[in-house]
Amino acid sequence: MIWLLSPQLWALECYLPSDVIEGGSIEKGFSSLFYEDVQERTHWNDNILRMTVLIEGADEEPLSVRWQSSLSGILQESDSTHHMQLWATNLRTGIHDISVQVSDKNGNTCSASISIKVSIPSLRCQFVEESEIGVGLQRELVDEVIDITPQEAINPFPYERVLYPYIQGRKDQDTEVWVEENGSRYPISIGRYGGGKIILPPRAGDHTLDLVVESAYGRRCTSQILMYKPELISGTTENHITSLGPEGMFGASFGLSHHSGWGGKGILSPAFDLVFAGRVSDGGFFLGGDLAIDFREAYREYLLKVQVGVLNGFALGPVMFLTGGGLGMDEYSQIDTDLTETRLYPNNHLFGYWRSEIFLWFKPEFAISGGFIPRWHWDDTIVSEDIWDSYSWNLTMRYASLTFGYEQHRVQENTIHSLMLGMGGNIFE
Repeated sequence: MIWLLSPQLWALECYLPSDVIEGGSIEKGFSSLFYEDVQERTHWNDNILRMTVLIEGADEEPLSVRWQSSLSGILQESDSTHHMQLWATNLRTGIHDISVQVSDKNGNTCSASISIKVSIPSLRCQFVEESEIGVGLQRELVDEVIDITPQEAINPFPYERVLYPYIQGRKDQDTEVWVEENGSRYPISIGRYGGGKIILPPRAGDHTLDLVVESAYGRRCTSQILMYKPELISGTTENHITSLGPEGMFGASFGLSHHSGWGGKGILSPAFDLVFAGRVSDGGFFLGGDLAIDFREAYREYLLKVQVGVLNGFALGPVMFLTGGGLGMDEYSQIDTDLTETRLYPNNHLFGYWRSEIFLWFKPEFAISGGFIPRWHWDDTIVSEDIWDSYSWNLTMRYASLTFGYEQHRVQENTIHSLMLGMGGNIFE
């Protein structure tokens, strides 16, 4: 800002008002480096220094302005009459004598100076709640959360430990952040506002975790959190499920199945199975679905079976029960000696099914499941004396990316035994 006075003065006069000498950033705003009670506040080297010079006696245009530092040399030179402002970035650490010199075309000059102390800001790190990693909450975190040690948190075993580190003063992009546990490092990606998220595998018992931060400028901070076993609190089963129950599950596998065959001949064929569910209410109700594709061949006759349905159910701790139904299709064909294809039936077999399955999860990636699936075909060629046309039951072990299962399928008087080994994914969280 420039003050232009109508009286013609014989010299220029320059002022550097302390209330317009500020430090900060464009994203978070600027604040004054001088207070009434405190003469000077340290300016951080990774912030922008913003200063304004006021001029009296400027009767003609233009004016030339030079900003200079005793440590960094010339900071800025310009010819201006309206924007007498300095924007300086990445100043060296130390005490700078910042001076400004203004001159007009007649050779009149004026100057002013002020001392600014530039330092490397200290890093402060802490574990915080997820809701506190939002844009605009940094100042509250600094005042209320940072530097409160030691910290404590409930150990969520047997579920994953989800932690939210926060780093106050984090500016440089090459800051390294990690969590240490028993000598192992778990690196964390920190966002532009200093917040991050890390998911650690389950661990039983009381234990401690260390949050460590290092920067290229030599800054470092550490913070420790104690994960302890919670006390048992009496309450209803529904409240227990709401607070400690899972959020969902996912199991998928693609592999090879070995069937005893239609008529006793063993066959090997590919298969795919998917089942998933997620929590949709605080009462522990889950909604999901399933998809299965199976291809079987024997005596140059093959069967392509596809089914898809909707499942729902509930969870009681590590036990989850899902039930629901859907539609499927059986396609029977025959491969002739000349490699042509002949359908054994004029129409594909459309059927409905109902799937009921129980999952027992020992770990987030390890479970045993068992289920029963009756089927009803809308085809006159398939007749059964039971209330269903055919049925199957299965027992499956799921561990990480591996799935091993056994299935027994009854079709009229035929019984087919199947063993399946597949790879995919199994998650319970």
